[in-house]
Amino acid sequence: MEWYLVAEFRFCGRFSAQTQRPPSDPQWTWIDEAEAQRRWHSAGAELTVVPPADPMTGRVPYVVVITCGASPSYTVRRFLAPIFCDLELWWKNTGDGLALDVVHAMVFPEPAEEWDEAHVSTTARIGPDGSVYLTRAFRTDPGVRGSWVTEPASELAPLGISRLRRAEPAWGMWNELLDLSMFPNGVLSAAQIDTVFVAMRDDVGRSSAAAQPESTAAAQQPAAPAGEPSTSAMGDPEAAAASRAGAPAGSGGFRFCGRFDPVRQDAVAASSWIREDEARRVMYEVGGELTLVGPEESGVPRAVVVVACGPNPGFHVSRQVPPGVPDLTMRWHQVGDHMLLDRVSIMDYDEPVTAGDEPALTACTDIAADGSRRLTLSSKGSETIDTAEMPPIEIAEAVRPVPRWGAWAELLDAPPAIAR
Repeated sequence: MEWYLVAEFRFCGRFSAQTQRPPSDPQWTWIDEAEAQRRWHSAGAELTVVPPADPMTGRVPYVVVITCGASPSYTVRRFLAPIFCDLELWWKNTGDGLALDVVHAMVFPEPAEEWDEAHVSTTARIGPDGSVYLTRAFRTDPGVRGSWVTEPASELAPLGISRLRRAEPAWGMWNELLDLSMFPNGVLSAAQIDTVFVAMRDDVGRSSAAAQPESTAAAQQPAAPAGEPSTSAMGDPEAAAASRAGAPAGSGGFRFCGRFDPVRQDAVAASSWIREDEARRVMYEVGGELTLVGPEESGVPRAVVVVACGPNPGFHVSRQVPPGVPDLTMRWHQVGDHMLLDRVSIMDYDEPVTAGDEPALTACTDIAADGSRRLTLSSKGSETIDTAEMPPIEIAEAVRPVPRWGAWAELLDAPPAIAR
């Protein structure tokens, strides 16, 4: 392939919309074009393409996150002033080109202020045949942060395959990936994209109602309550067997269930194992139950992640040691395109230890938004709890980018000094 010098683009491992620069870690900071070209086809490498900043705002209008490898895929993240990502387009490499895999639109107030929260979150997952699976959540009270309601998921009429496929862009032509031609002419904003998908859903609903006999409509089964796995995943022996046999490709070796039993080291019977596509759906549903169970080391999953599901999911990450007890937990919540660490707990156990044992000693460090820290020490069988103020930290030490799908074990990589 012929290489082009791309002077107007910059390259890094990861990029923060809030700070308008990459983290300082060597694997994520700025790199030159030669290193970017090397990473492009290197499986597992991290590469983000950053266009020139808008001269009017001083901020970059979008970035392209490349899933590197022999057949790289691309995620375009479009930014809305002052710091928000209002649109993501996931382009999957099919070997003979790219196919649009996911459209994620976040609708913010106009004009958006720095600490505003989106009031609509719409995600369309597109199958290889053009089928569209829509999940949508909205805020019931714009004045209350986190007041989200998730609408029932729905399947839309298929989109034309030709509108969802494109050639892989040549090096330096990544702006082509912001192509929105799959939508009607003039549709550009996240609000307009949301309107298009809602109209498609309503059209399907009207068509289904018109075609359905009255007796059949009366006999429809109610939807599963919010937060419970769908019946397609619950008790499905095939899904459970597939999950136990090995995580689906691309999941970083993780398996998925509603709740995880640390004593049995298995999914709680009432929630069961679920497939990866179901996990992707549940993660963004307010009130959903989802646990991410990492690859096994020495017979137990090394990382177990309980997800606070919703449009901006949080993660409670536990590091397990044999025979299946956590010796370290970290609680992260999402702010924009970053995760903020607000609690770290370290646990010690009496010997011999068995799965499900209570820690003999727990040291819990709470981290405030200004970097101040408070240590709480508690011991098994004692009502005495000791607390102490600890020296503050630079809040940048407790901030990291949102992990990519399947890379949740990275959330255990925070500097150990934070907890000490």
